[in-house]
Amino acid sequence: MNGVLLFAIQETVVNLSKPKVDYLKLAEHCASQISEHMSVPVSLVTNTSCKSKIFDKIIKVNLHSKQTKKIAGEQILWMNFDRYKCWDYTPYENTLVMDTDFIIKNNSLCHVFDSGKDLLINKTYTDINGRTDKTVERLAEHGIDMYWATVFYFNKNNRTKIFFDLVEHIQKNWSYYRMLYSIGNRKFRNDFAFSIAIHMLNGYTTTDWPCPLPDPLVSSFDKDTVYDLDIVQGDFITNTRGMNTHLMNKVDLTEILHD
Repeated sequence: MNGVLLFAIQETVVNLSKPKVDYLKLAEHCASQISEHMSVPVSLVTNTSCKSKIFDKIIKVNLHSKQTKKIAGEQILWMNFDRYKCWDYTPYENTLVMDTDFIIKNNSLCHVFDSGKDLLINKTYTDINGRTDKTVERLAEHGIDMYWATVFYFNKNNRTKIFFDLVEHIQKNWSYYRMLYSIGNRKFRNDFAFSIAIHMLNGYTTTDWPCPLPDPLVSSFDKDTVYDLDIVQGDFITNTRGMNTHLMNKVDLTEILHD
């Protein structure tokens, strides 16, 4: 069984009919693009009511811990603490997990399901404008490689179970691991925890495990302006038509999808 797992942990603000970031709306759009380009079932993990028929399964969870993140100049509620539970949540043997602001425009990620690998995740980052930023390459100036939890694939087996259990352990002891790996950012990120877990499972060295996804991670910054799902402006305007792209400005994406 192959499928995609999405997370939509929504802001819980009274009388907020149009949240600045509508994670459920992003998830519904992401699922529709997956259906169009990849033709695999999509399940949703959410803390809010969802009546959409596009999802194969809806896994209801309670609201977990939360923190804020600055997106497009605004502090937005950002709840990203349950990603390690995807091994338990997924109804599939082979699962592709992605952020809901990852825009699917082709079928290249279908190849993960016949890769024969137990974990696929990228550590290369390609900016839409070709900008360079050393903070996206390593956890610290002289730290370990950064792996990106934006999109990853896993097969359910003992090794990946150990991996996600280790991510949980790192998350629950974040203050310790943040200091151990000299990470300046106090906020927990799945990217950090995944990178540390990979480093530990590789015997604190660099190996060829895990392998990368079929495509590099093409991404924008959360301060970039998203005019539509193909046109993004960072230092200059870029057309991303046909490319799977991580559009981090969720505020702009929410406005586009609501409009």
